[in-house]
Amino acid sequence: KTGLIPYLLHSGDDICVITRPRRFGKTLMLRTLQTFFEYVLDDEGKPVDNRHYFEGLKVMDAGEDVLKHLGQYPVISLTFKDVSGDSYEEIVAMLKIAVYDACQAHLSLLIDHPALIAGERAQFQKYLEKSAEESELKSFLGDMCIWLNRITERKVVILLDEYDVPLQQAAIYDSHHPGSELFDKTVKLIG
Repeated sequence: KTGLIPYLLHSGDDICVITRPRRFGKTLMLRTLQTFFEYVLDDEGKPVDNRHYFEGLKVMDAGEDVLKHLGQYPVISLTFKDVSGDSYEEIVAMLKIAVYDACQAHLSLLIDHPALIAGERAQFQKYLEKSAEESELKSFLGDMCIWLNRITERKVVILLDEYDVPLQQAAIYDSHHPGSELFDKTVKLIG
């Protein structure tokens, strides 16, 4: 799986969509990418070195132009695997939980950082309290990118997993409930 890392870095693409059949290791690949790219600080404020996870793997032979990216970027990892339901309200509630989960990796960095203004801190708190409005949920990734970039002065990597789950579940629901608009509402929420 680590052989994909040099490809991603050399492709120059800002967006990469990886599609494979179920049980093909997409989630494992995203965790691998997260571990490779993520810039995190330990309790003493020093960058964590994840190099040991990759010893003996293909990526370690890719050269310094690839290895210089190891541990250099804040990573937002958001999974939609549990974002589904039989109503729009259930989908929104599950999305709030997914957003909450994505915030946990950045809690210590963002919660009291002086680079965030009061309104931004309040917005982050809404994500943590699962009380964000629909319009605020739509801006979650943008907010996090801005905040993490400002604080770390580094580009941000976004990893989305199971993005299609809410759409598939809503489409299935609509096919069994004529007149339902769950799919259309879900597309507007996460699309």
